[in-house]
Amino acid sequence: MKKEKESTIYDVARIAKVSIATVSRVFNKSSLVTDRTVAHVLEVAKKLNFSPSASARGLSGGKQETIGIILPVLYGNLFSEFIYSIQALAEARGYDIVVAGQKGSPEEFFATVKKLSTKIDGLILMYHIEGIKKEMARRFPKLPNIVLSRFVKYREHVDLVLDNFSGAFMATEHLITQGNRKIALIKGEEGNIDAIERTEGFLSAVHKFGIKKTDVEILEGTFRQISGYNAVQELFLKRKDISAIFASNDAMALGALNWMHRYGMKIPEDVEICGFDDIEFAQMTRPSLSSVYLNTSLFGQKAFEMIMEMISEKRIEDTPKQLIIDPELRVRESSSLDRSK
Repeated sequence: MKKEKESTIYDVARIAKVSIATVSRVFNKSSLVTDRTVAHVLEVAKKLNFSPSASARGLSGGKQETIGIILPVLYGNLFSEFIYSIQALAEARGYDIVVAGQKGSPEEFFATVKKLSTKIDGLILMYHIEGIKKEMARRFPKLPNIVLSRFVKYREHVDLVLDNFSGAFMATEHLITQGNRKIALIKGEEGNIDAIERTEGFLSAVHKFGIKKTDVEILEGTFRQISGYNAVQELFLKRKDISAIFASNDAMALGALNWMHRYGMKIPEDVEICGFDDIEFAQMTRPSLSSVYLNTSLFGQKAFEMIMEMISEKRIEDTPKQLIIDPELRVRESSSLDRSK
């Protein structure tokens, strides 16, 4: 059963429509407050079951029962699932969360941290600069924080990281071990770090299994569904022998499936295909789409557990933990044909 969260001095001030300082003066019996205001504040406090002794922990940098989260953006499947997983865990522990988006300059980022720092007990953040753990400890020596990244290249600078590279390697390895020796990649948006790491994972698997360069096709994509459609159209106008495709995200995989369905190709009999991100629709399309899940829910769970431990122990660290969340390959109908037998 969820513990009911105690009311704070901030709740009393908000509902009574007075300042926090006024509420504090009322309970300190200050002569600066009128009798009418005292009566009003005490009435609100009684309705909220507010106890000044219990709320004192939340003043002057004390315990707020709130976790801050700063992310580069606040939309998209990955970030939405991540926030939701932390929110569910926080509520179960009687905590609130406050979320901010910030991908500006370092000074803009640290300004956002400063604004949040007096309102939170700990901070979960994703911001990509070298040495960020030490800089956070220097600027905010009393604020527990966990630094995240979704890029393996930043592993040495963060506590917890997602693994695009291994996910792409797993998907490509799966397609090759199914007996596919002629394979194509639909790349993501040019310059995008997710796309770069997924391309590197694909190429690493191709190299490991000794696939000849002439049996590999690298197709341009933008992470949009239409780019997957256009990519396979270009591919099969050029050659007909490719039997497997790894698309760098599910949207492009679905675009590719659309084109292949339209032109009478059978999946997985003619071509096997695997996507990345495991969006909800991947399970509902026909055939269902094999995909890589970055384990975003576990990412959020682990980040929450780590920050709560730091808050409990009142511990600040400036050395990154460098932990990796392993992705999962979810094999479905689109890559279920074993040609190796």
